[in-house]
Amino acid sequence: MTGPNGSGKSTLLKILAKLNAPTKGTVTLNVNGETVNEERIKQHIGFCSPELNLYENLTGFENLQFACGFEKKSLAENLAAFQLEGHENKLVRFYSSGMKQRLKILCAIINRPPLLFLDEPGFALDEQGKRLIYSVIEELRENTAIILATNESDEAAICGRRIELGRNI
Repeated sequence: MTGPNGSGKSTLLKILAKLNAPTKGTVTLNVNGETVNEERIKQHIGFCSPELNLYENLTGFENLQFACGFEKKSLAENLAAFQLEGHENKLVRFYSSGMKQRLKILCAIINRPPLLFLDEPGFALDEQGKRLIYSVIEELRENTAIILATNESDEAAICGRRIELGRNI
């Protein structure tokens, strides 16, 4: 999803992810032809946005544990894959903005949701971080529906289809 600043990309993602209520209409999530009830919707959705906050007084490992709901043996491997190895026990408030962004995306995908919403996934990332995230997105595409909102042409280029939002003046 692309469009100029203020066109509603982030707002639409939040509505689709059931984080904001629409002013008109309804949004439902169907999985295999079955409507997912409100209580279970979080099990089917991953969401990452620059506005999303991590728990600054928890470590990277603890944030990831919190995101997946239980302890997984593979958490350390996941942190390493996102270039956070050696920082897993550091409080997130001491992370760089790029490290925080990689951790946010990892938290959004750790449970392999069938539907993933990414708002500006390359936010605050250097070129190496962007390449890492884009390769992860490419890998996830096989089993995950991904809706990505961006103004960046390199991010838009990794998408299969494009929705362009305009500004209603």
